[in-house]
Amino acid sequence: MPEDSAQPSPEPANGSRPSFDLEREKLELERYKIRLDYKKFVLGSVFVALAIAAIPPLFQLASALLEYVKSSRQLQVKQQEFHDQYIKDFINNALNQDIELRIRFAQYFAHVATESSRDDWVSYLKELTATRDNIRNQIDTLEKQWNLAAGAKDRDEAEVARLQRRLDWAYNEVGYFEKNHSVTANPRAPESGPAISDFPPQWLATMRTMSGTHWAPGEPIPAAIVDWIQFIYTQYPDTKSYLSAAEASSYFDWAGLAVAYSMASAGIKPVFGAADTSRFLFVQAWLSFGTAVDAPQPGDVLIFDFGGNDHHVALFEALAADGNYLVRGGNQDHQVRLLTLLKSKLQAIRRPPQQQEPARASSP
Repeated sequence: MPEDSAQPSPEPANGSRPSFDLEREKLELERYKIRLDYKKFVLGSVFVALAIAAIPPLFQLASALLEYVKSSRQLQVKQQEFHDQYIKDFINNALNQDIELRIRFAQYFAHVATESSRDDWVSYLKELTATRDNIRNQIDTLEKQWNLAAGAKDRDEAEVARLQRRLDWAYNEVGYFEKNHSVTANPRAPESGPAISDFPPQWLATMRTMSGTHWAPGEPIPAAIVDWIQFIYTQYPDTKSYLSAAEASSYFDWAGLAVAYSMASAGIKPVFGAADTSRFLFVQAWLSFGTAVDAPQPGDVLIFDFGGNDHHVALFEALAADGNYLVRGGNQDHQVRLLTLLKSKLQAIRRPPQQQEPARASSP
C-alpha cells in the first residue's frame, strides 16, 4: 500500500465543522416539526371524530331530558287535576241533599278510615241513619195529610200545595226513586220542559188538569175519581154497571180509568169490549184501541209491559233527553203525574180514533 494512503484525512478548514453541525441540527429540527405536525394531525382527527360521534348521543340525552321534564310537568298537572276533582267529589257527596248518598259515603269511610277518625265516621253514620228514618216517618204522615186534603170535596188548594211542597222536599232529601222510572233520567229535573207541547190534543190537555189526583191502597176513593166514573157512564151508559162495580171495590188499578176519562172528555169512547179483559180498566185492553203506530206523538196511548204481569197505560207527552218516554197518566206513584218510563218496556203505541159523538143517557 502506498505510504501516503495511510496518512489521516486532512482537517477541514477553520470554521467548517460548526457550520456542518448547525445544518444537521436544523435538519433534525425540521424532522421533529414534521413528526409533531403529524401527531397533531392524528390527535386532532381523533378528537374531531370523537366529538362528531358524541354529538348525537348528547343530543338524544338532551332531548330525553327535555321530554322527562315535560312529562314530569304533565304528570304534576294531572295529579293536581285529580286532586281537585277528588276534593270536589268529596264535598259534593258530603253535602249532597240526598241523604242516602251521604249514608253510603259515611259507610265507606266508617270502614276504611284510620283509627283516629273512624269513630267520628261511625258516629256520623248513626246520625244520618236516624235522620233518614225520621224523614221517612214525616213522609208517611205528610202523605196521609195530603191524601185527605186532596180528596176532600171542599179541597183547599193552598193547603194541598203546601203539603206537596213539604213532600217534594222530603222525597228529595231521602232520595225516593219511582218504580220503573228511568235510572238515566235526572230525578231532580222539573216535570215540564221545552219538549212538552204547548198545543196538546184535548184528551191530553184534560189529563194535565188531572195532575195531582192521588189515590193509594187503604185510602177512600177520592171525590175527583168518583166524578170521573160518573162522567164516563153518563156519556156512555153501557159502562155504568162495570164502573159501579169498580167504584164499590176497596181499590183497583186506576191507570186505565184516567186514560178513559181523558178520552171521554174529548168525545172519544174508551175501549169497551164484551169481556172485562177487553175493557178500559184492564191495561191490556188498550192494545185494541185506536190505530197502531210506530212513533208516538203527544196524546198517543202508550202501553208498557214490565214483566211479571205488571202493565201500565198512559198518554205520551214527549221524548226524554235520554231517549225514553215522558208520559202522563194515572196511578203513577198513586197519582196523576208526569213520569219517565223506559222505552225498552214499551209494548205498543195506539193513536186515538177521531172524536166521536158520545152516547147520551136517555131522558126519563
